[in-house]
Amino acid sequence: MIKQPHVFIITISHNGHNDTIEFLESLKSLLYRSYSVFIVDNSTDPASTEAIRSYITKEDTGAYITTENSIDLARLSQSSLTLITAANLGFAAANNIVLKQLIIADALTESNYVWIINNDVLVDRSSLGTLVETYERKLTENIGIVAPIIYYHGTNQIWMAGGYYFRHLGMMISFSKNKETINKKPARINFLSGCAWLIRIDRLKMIGLLDETYFMYGEDLDYSLKACDKHLELYVEQDARIWHKIGNSSNGSFSSFSAYWMMFGRMRNILKHNTTLGKITGISVVFISRAFAFPMYLLKNRGHLITTQLKAIKNSLFAK
Repeated sequence: MIKQPHVFIITISHNGHNDTIEFLESLKSLLYRSYSVFIVDNSTDPASTEAIRSYITKEDTGAYITTENSIDLARLSQSSLTLITAANLGFAAANNIVLKQLIIADALTESNYVWIINNDVLVDRSSLGTLVETYERKLTENIGIVAPIIYYHGTNQIWMAGGYYFRHLGMMISFSKNKETINKKPARINFLSGCAWLIRIDRLKMIGLLDETYFMYGEDLDYSLKACDKHLELYVEQDARIWHKIGNSSNGSFSSFSAYWMMFGRMRNILKHNTTLGKITGISVVFISRAFAFPMYLLKNRGHLITTQLKAIKNSLFAK
């Protein structure tokens, strides 16, 4: 029997122990068994952290429990279940804690994989194996990131199956209507949701770490574009499925938190990935769209989103 490449699964838990534990339970159904799990807990609620700690110590008496500043690389690479507590510096920074270790670990072969996946998802039993098989099959096509189809939790309705980002407009279309449109023209995929990425470690080294300027939202587009700029292909595997509890980690679509970081990420990507002309056209589209959106916020008694988004625009212009 051919040995399966090992997959390092990374998930972030922020005050969401119930979701995290349900996610970990869903991993038990995976047919693909060559994997280990890293939970980066950047919770501000000690009770949430303690609930996860209690769960994993019952599941695995040899689980490695540590902090972001006290990581033993040998134990990290050998443990099947690891809990790392960390400061809340955002999604990108939390993932980078583990990604940095995987990149520098001499003991790990570059033919192994990392699966970056949200804690508020449930996985299909064949999802990981299908993703690895697809990646291995497409190695000669310079594959960079492979993602599953993401469904709304508890349904057969597609939420996200990649997308195409128009850089000069700072706008994106998502492929979510039906599976037949995925990976087909007129628009080649240049965006995969960070909800679930499979990346081989040698490709991870090529693309690099996540940009920690993005606290939440926008970092997945940034990383997707970085991969494309390295001439690596993005691909959605239609036969791999996960189910996502939309919005559980962001306090809802219309929260000030979400509104701020969505706008910050949008502006940051325009400024980071566009030519001078593209910056002008992209920012112009943002302001034109706000001319329509802001009056609607007022009509719906959401005026706080106006000041929130204006603050995000201002801060993005001066972000390093």
